[in-house]
Amino acid sequence: MTSIRIPVLAVLLASAASAWAQDASAPQAAPERAPLAASAPLAEPPAPVLVPAPVVAPEPPPPAPRPVRYRCEGDVAIEAVYPPLDRADDPVTISWLGGRETLKIARSGSGARYVNRSYVWWTKGDTAFLSTRGGRMLVRNCNAQ
Repeated sequence: MTSIRIPVLAVLLASAASAWAQDASAPQAAPERAPLAASAPLAEPPAPVLVPAPVVAPEPPPPAPRPVRYRCEGDVAIEAVYPPLDRADDPVTISWLGGRETLKIARSGSGARYVNRSYVWWTKGDTAFLSTRGGRMLVRNCNAQ
């Protein structure tokens, strides 16, 4: 029995090797790939990142001039337009009897004194007077309204 088995085993191995050699020499077909389904859901792109616009504080309005009306002795009206408080060194404009004068702030011992070549406008609290540079009183006893 042993003598029969060896040749049978040899025959089986030889035929398997022959079949394997034929398979290896034959061109192999590419494995089939499944086509992509047209209805397959695509991955959604990520949502855009919303970056808020920088907050910019609006510019504050420029300080406004401060107009003050005065009623003076002799029923004379004077309007003085003072600069904003943060620009107190700016000139003052006074209007009276149809004219207008611009005066610069000047040194004063008390109150606020404004001068130009011709006039002096002197205020203290709510009262004021207008004189010439030479000291002649033009309008006195002015009271802010």
